[in-house]
Amino acid sequence: MILYYFSLCPFSRKVRALLKEKKLDCELVHENPWEKRSEFMKINTTGQIPVLIDNNSTIVDSSAICEYLEETYNSGVRLLDSSAITKSKIRALINWFDNKFYNEVTKYIMNEKVIINRSPDSRFLHAAQHNLSCHIEYIEYLINKNGWLATDKFTLADITLASHISVMDYANSFPWERSNILKEWYSIVKSRPCFREILLERIPGLTPPKHYADLDF
Repeated sequence: MILYYFSLCPFSRKVRALLKEKKLDCELVHENPWEKRSEFMKINTTGQIPVLIDNNSTIVDSSAICEYLEETYNSGVRLLDSSAITKSKIRALINWFDNKFYNEVTKYIMNEKVIINRSPDSRFLHAAQHNLSCHIEYIEYLINKNGWLATDKFTLADITLASHISVMDYANSFPWERSNILKEWYSIVKSRPCFREILLERIPGLTPPKHYADLDF
């Protein structure tokens, strides 16, 4: 398998963490999606990452890739559950984090602090922090109710949210003081082997805060 990814892309991190949880070997190819390399555009005409190539098949979209990996490689680890009802809850949360959370929070942070080559626009950063409030309340509710996000077990929903939070945390833009519940949940998630390698990576010219890869914050 070959995965085209960008290190600070939450969707790439989601797939990479799933691969690690399922103990699947995969060659990683770092790709800057904004460069629109002709070789990469031939693989995925949208120019978006991540992209997985397996057995001469090309799978695009992180959720589609994760579904493919779940259905193709059981390996004794199920992150979408076998129950149709539970699976629907997990998928609904994944959609929430990859769409609503991303468009209201993650995208603002990444655009202003990582991608755009200029001083951050404080208006967008304030909007992200404002939008984050309702998300934190909902996430706390889920954790208090289930232990994890979707059920009492670690699932792809937890991986998905942690992937978004981790890129925000790399940019030192997650307000941990606003939620001890979320901080405790994330400290458990980032101590899992599937996130250790990811959290040790560094982007040239952008240094994360000291607590970023610290399991005890």
